[in-house]
Amino acid sequence: DIIYTSYLFICAIMLYDWSINNYEFSVFKYSIIGVILAMIFSYRHNGIIVAILMLFTFYIFCIKKYRNKIITKSNFKKCFCVLVSFIIILLIISVPKKIMLDYSSKKAKETSEVSYSTIDSYMLWMMGAHIRDDNIKSKNDKKFLNNIIPLKEWNKAYNPYLINNTGLAPGLNKEYLVKNNKKFENMFIKYSTKYPFTILKHYSKSDALLFNPVSSIKGYVYVYCFPEMGYLPKYTNIKPVIPFIYWFYIRLSDFSFKKPFIIFYEPAFVLYLSIIMAFVLSKRVYGKKIWIFLLPMILNTVSLTPINLAQDLRYVYINYLTFYGLVLMIIVNYKEIFSKKNSNKKTVSKI
Repeated sequence: DIIYTSYLFICAIMLYDWSINNYEFSVFKYSIIGVILAMIFSYRHNGIIVAILMLFTFYIFCIKKYRNKIITKSNFKKCFCVLVSFIIILLIISVPKKIMLDYSSKKAKETSEVSYSTIDSYMLWMMGAHIRDDNIKSKNDKKFLNNIIPLKEWNKAYNPYLINNTGLAPGLNKEYLVKNNKKFENMFIKYSTKYPFTILKHYSKSDALLFNPVSSIKGYVYVYCFPEMGYLPKYTNIKPVIPFIYWFYIRLSDFSFKKPFIIFYEPAFVLYLSIIMAFVLSKRVYGKKIWIFLLPMILNTVSLTPINLAQDLRYVYINYLTFYGLVLMIIVNYKEIFSKKNSNKKTVSKI
């Protein structure tokens, strides 16, 4: 997640650099953008959506600027290096990727533990919404679902903000679920089609961290206080090189979980702050070009909307890097932003 976020942020910086250079880049830099997009595509499932949307948006920019004679003909041709390098990198890494996936699948089959797919885990979770809303009327359907998880336990475990509860529900029969996978999928589609508002209500809560700046008031955000992680074996025997810095780090982390600072663990809150800062910067310093810096963050948010997050903060780390980048821009341009005699002429900085 950290590597994926880093690629998003590098892409944001490069796109902004491209815009302030009047959309002129060398073949090398265009190729690097393609490589970065290929890495975004490969590191996470929603990265596929982000990379494709980014490519589409990039070429919309190119065509628009070319028609307005801002991008020259030679530079317009160079733009296709992004697509070429993107495809080449994906083809190159597809070979080791397939080998590793085949190896992982083989190892998974060798283990005695029965596992079900990620899609099934999401459907198990969302089926809990139908059970909670009492949408299941058929006795046969109730009997079938009861064989997967006892309905009382399913109803008790369901929480629209947390997917883990359903997967850890008492009485979950993984073998029965895997054996009757197709029937379960068809049943979920049947009830979701019949009761779409149940699913919409579920999504409005499970995806709340994307748009609700105070989603943790009723829900949760997956964050951890460092001392509380001692129950995990790899954290029990930490031997810091510089004890004082480690002590300070722990205290600072704990302090950040107190009100009002915990609000910064709300990614939607940080996203809205970033948009406000970008608006100020666009009006006072950079002009419209600043918005391209926010593009990876915005597209990452869009890509996550259909995925049903369950309040997992790690999916939206890019919000924070974008926020810090904009804070830096505010600091660098402090005098110009807050000057009473601000010129109408926008200046462009590489910061």
